[in-house]
Amino acid sequence: MEREWFAALLICLLLMPFCAHAQAGELAALEKDRDTAAVGEAVTVSATFVNLGSGAVEAKLNGEAYLEGELVSVIEGGTSQVPPGAAGVLEAVFVPGKIGLYTIKGTVIYSGESTSQKEVTIPVISKSTGMELAEDMTVPLMVDGLLALVIVAGVLMLKRRRR
Repeated sequence: MEREWFAALLICLLLMPFCAHAQAGELAALEKDRDTAAVGEAVTVSATFVNLGSGAVEAKLNGEAYLEGELVSVIEGGTSQVPPGAAGVLEAVFVPGKIGLYTIKGTVIYSGESTSQKEVTIPVISKSTGMELAEDMTVPLMVDGLLALVIVAGVLMLKRRRR
């Protein structure tokens, strides 16, 4: 009985390197390709993934984009093979649709596993003016500008009449 147990253990130990590869990985860094983006401008998000396992893995970057705390987009990169003990850079593209401060939360999916999450933030400004104006403020600012113009014209007309 003891010999059978020992033989089974020996067979398992001999076959283990051929049958199983330990899978482990880490998201070392999550970065963006620019400090500020404009509305409609593509932002590349890069993840540095380290394969800590004993076999190569297929890995990809998945992420979520939040605008001021609200989920607005899901991003997904292509799949890359990362050899054991190596670091690979995985990329995904995000295109912001509105002005504001975005938070990108990313994880790497590999061989049915996922890494812990990391995040980066990116401020998004108006494409046409390069100014950080809220979209809902542009109309009131135009109305204020027109009102100021009417007031100036009225003051000038009053000065002319007084002469």
